[in-house]
This record gives sequence, C-alpha cells and structure tokens, in this order.
Amino acid sequence: MLHFWKKEPPRIQFLCQPEDLGVIAPPVAAKTSLPEWYRRLPAADPQHLSARDNGLTIKRCLPFLDAMTSGWILPLAATVRLEIRDDGRNVEAGWYRKMARATR
Repeated sequence: MLHFWKKEPPRIQFLCQPEDLGVIAPPVAAKTSLPEWYRRLPAADPQHLSARDNGLTIKRCLPFLDAMTSGWILPLAATVRLEIRDDGRNVEAGWYRKMARATR
C-alpha cells in the first residue's frame, strides 16, 4: 500500500539575539517593498522612441520584476553609500546613520 504524506511547505526562520529583538528591523517580503523609483518609472520612455529603439524601460522586463519581488529585504539601520571611481578600480564605501524619530 502506498502512503502519501502531506509535505509541509518550506519555511524560512529569521533569528536574532534576544537583546536585539525590537531593536533591529525585522525582514520584510520583497514583494511588499517595491522601491518608489520603480513604481514611478514609466513602461516606455517617449524621449528614446525612434526607428531603432522602442523606448521600453526596465519596467517592461518581467524577469527583472520577478527578481525585485522575490525573497526578503533585510532593512539596514543606515543608508549605504558606494562611490565607484576610475572605471571601477577604486571603490569607497560608507554609511549615513538614519536619525530615529522620538516617539512617546
């Protein structure tokens, strides 16, 4: 006799040290965090429309949308800055700390 057991769906569990709980931002599903620049981007750019260019932007690329909405976003406590110079030979990295809002 064959038995088919119901498989549980795969699960991802995010862990942190107890003292960090509520201090660091929890992960969020990427599909809920689509960047504002992507939302504002038009599907076609009329300035690039020509006989050789259909003017389509990355917004019309479904694999790109899939990549943007798959997985998890791990929010950072700072804005990360990368400065790439000399055709990629020099990279300088830094961060700007976000100011926490006072809540009462």
